Amino acid sequence: MQSFLDIPLRSVDGKMVLLRDVANVRDVEAVSTNVERLNGQNAVMVSILKLGNASTVDIVDGIMARMPSIRAEAPPGMKIEAIFDQSVFVKAAVESVLHEILLVGALVASVVLLFLGSWRSTFIVLTSIPLALLCSIVGLSLVGATFNLMTLGGLSLAIGILVDNALVEIENTKRQIASGKNVHDAIVAGAQEVAFPEFVSTISICIVFIPIFLLSGTASYVFRPLALAVVFAMVASYLLARTLVPTLASLLMPGEVRAENKRAGKKSYGPLAIHYAVEHGVDKLGELQGKLIGFLLRYKVILLIPIGIALAIGTFSALHAGREFFPKTDAGLIRLFVRIPSGVRIEDTGNKVAEIQRGIKEIIPAKDLELIVENIGAPYSINLAYVESTSATSSDAEILVQLKKGHQPTPEYVRQIRAMIADKFPDVQAFFRPADATSQTLASGSPTTFEVRFMGRDVPGNIALAKELREKLAKVPGAVDVTFREVLDQPGYIIRVDRVRASQLGVTQQDASNTLLAALGSGGSVSPNFWADTATGASYDVQVIAPPANLTSVEQLLNLPIRPSVGGADPVPLRSFATVTEKRSPASVSRTTLLPTYTVVANVEGRDLGSVTKDLEKLLEEQRPRLQPGNKIELAGQAALMKSAYSELIGGLGLSAVLVFLVMAVNFQSWTLPFVAISGLPIAISGAIFGLWVTGTPVSVPALMGVIMVVGVSTANSVLVSSFARDRVEEGITPAEAAVEAATTRLRPVMMTALAMILGVVPMALGHAEGGEQNAPLGRAVIGGLLFGTMASLFVVPVVFAFVRGWTLRSEKKHAHENEVTLDRPGASLPDPA
Repeated sequence: MQSFLDIPLRSVDGKMVLLRDVANVRDVEAVSTNVERLNGQNAVMVSILKLGNASTVDIVDGIMARMPSIRAEAPPGMKIEAIFDQSVFVKAAVESVLHEILLVGALVASVVLLFLGSWRSTFIVLTSIPLALLCSIVGLSLVGATFNLMTLGGLSLAIGILVDNALVEIENTKRQIASGKNVHDAIVAGAQEVAFPEFVSTISICIVFIPIFLLSGTASYVFRPLALAVVFAMVASYLLARTLVPTLASLLMPGEVRAENKRAGKKSYGPLAIHYAVEHGVDKLGELQGKLIGFLLRYKVILLIPIGIALAIGTFSALHAGREFFPKTDAGLIRLFVRIPSGVRIEDTGNKVAEIQRGIKEIIPAKDLELIVENIGAPYSINLAYVESTSATSSDAEILVQLKKGHQPTPEYVRQIRAMIADKFPDVQAFFRPADATSQTLASGSPTTFEVRFMGRDVPGNIALAKELREKLAKVPGAVDVTFREVLDQPGYIIRVDRVRASQLGVTQQDASNTLLAALGSGGSVSPNFWADTATGASYDVQVIAPPANLTSVEQLLNLPIRPSVGGADPVPLRSFATVTEKRSPASVSRTTLLPTYTVVANVEGRDLGSVTKDLEKLLEEQRPRLQPGNKIELAGQAALMKSAYSELIGGLGLSAVLVFLVMAVNFQSWTLPFVAISGLPIAISGAIFGLWVTGTPVSVPALMGVIMVVGVSTANSVLVSSFARDRVEEGITPAEAAVEAATTRLRPVMMTALAMILGVVPMALGHAEGGEQNAPLGRAVIGGLLFGTMASLFVVPVVFAFVRGWTLRSEKKHAHENEVTLDRPGASLPDPA
């Protein structure tokens, strides 16, 4: 401090003027432009961000490991706490998914045991599941993926499908043994019989995920790991079904056959009795199925009635189901942005925010409220690290609320806080921002759900249209938090210098600017000075400012003496060559590709995103013709991302169907059999949409992922039926007989795989775990699609096969007969070889 006081400034008449002669030096905090409070107490918040490829959990664990030493070095009385720890939600979500995986495994094992009735066969089938999952984990590691909600969700989703290959092979082997073959021959024959259809079905399931890798934007980063997890697991499952499963069957099946022979004629108890009851039920169902298919083969037109009903249900559900981008995740975090009328001092903003905080505490009970953080004012003008913020002036603030574990639903608290602010603070603009890491990732930088940008050089016209949209959008049902992102009316003073007069007085613009910056303390943001303390190694911001008591009015500002930098003239007051006028101007400037941009932001409450977006687009279509040439309106935020993702996924769904059809055409060496195999897809897709509508779940990107999964699994089941029927036709029986036999023979494996898949996604569909809201629509779509798709595979596909294959056989016979008549008619002769 003494060194600063002794700094020489200038020499006057041989006498040195020191800093102590004209100023006071104080070691105090800098001019406050930002205030942080934790539960009402002043605090300093340090934001820690991670790089894209880093693990949130690893970073937080590393910080927590160092926290004891950091606290030990802190000054006495300072309290250091970690707040808004995103790893807590991540760990809870991962743990929940792991529990789901164990539950899914138990449910699938129960289904397999009930249908097969043997612990040996069940062991053979279930052994492939952990091995396939391990292979998938290795594959994910090789491509650089990590354990997260999506990869673990993909592994959980794959469990129900992984039993498909092994289950079909074991069931077919048991059927061969029941027909009288020894175990070795039955294993070989069973493997040969299902190798081709399993290959086609596995390829079909993998192919439907190809469009996921063609996605762009947020959806691609979210769902590629899930798709990779399923694809790697399916490939491993098929290879294990061709290698490990037959080997284990050869080791364990002889003992199973001997055990069954010993039990023959004896009464069964416990799980075995349930198994026999299930088998008896399946047999009865098979008989009923055969009779029903026979009836439909005689009266094919009747089949159009259930098909029409299923398609009508799907169409109705698609028209009445809402649309979202992604389901909202309840991480127990609330992030509220508030804007007080422009020009308010940071102290007054703090008082108003304190009132809002007290209102929040009245809404959220103490048992649910962990902490409240208030970030008041604009961040430091020089960003030493990227800290994302919407605040632009001292009138802006953010309130962050963290709830305790086991809290009531966060959206209900958000709704009540929004209503409280509108009722008690009508002059405050407010909107809720994405709070947790998942929501921020899905928002892709947008502060709200909607972001409408008016871009172009016609600034007055664009502002007028933006204000008009703000008024109209606020009246749209479901649209809330409608406000401007930019501050257009920040009050300030404009100092206009008379250059001629200033030149006559020997004063330059730079002289006036330097004096004003020093007096107002703004020099710290324009040209900061730092002093390094060699003793502590810390740097201090050195700032020159006039005593606040000397600058309380514009008149005092005009009396500031301005000393010319050259010529040695006496200082002159600022009023001698300058005037001060009040003016309101933008406090923040937004640009998009260098075009001035004005943004209207909004959120959604009580209505699905798709419906509000549809109404918003109507308003924008009314405004676009009124734009000046070169100006445009752009819709951004989740609404735009949803529109892009929907078009890509729906296009990908069509591409998946085409690719599956082409793969089957190559493998079947036929254009008609692939048509038979995919004939049940419209019904399966209708079931998936119906599953969403009946559970009140809007269509979303995860839901469309479920529809894509349904396409693959439903096709796989249909391939089993149609390929078996084709083989029976080639053995000499009629298409109608082959259709009935294929449907009844494949009833058991199709039911087992479908039931295992449905039970496998039930925990996911319930969505009760941490972060479970994200994948719940996927599970619900899969359940609905499999219920409808399985019925289509067992009833529609056989009838379509009998009709199409019968038509092709008649066509082939007719063509062969025409060729025979042509060659046998009188005078007909073979072409001359020459």
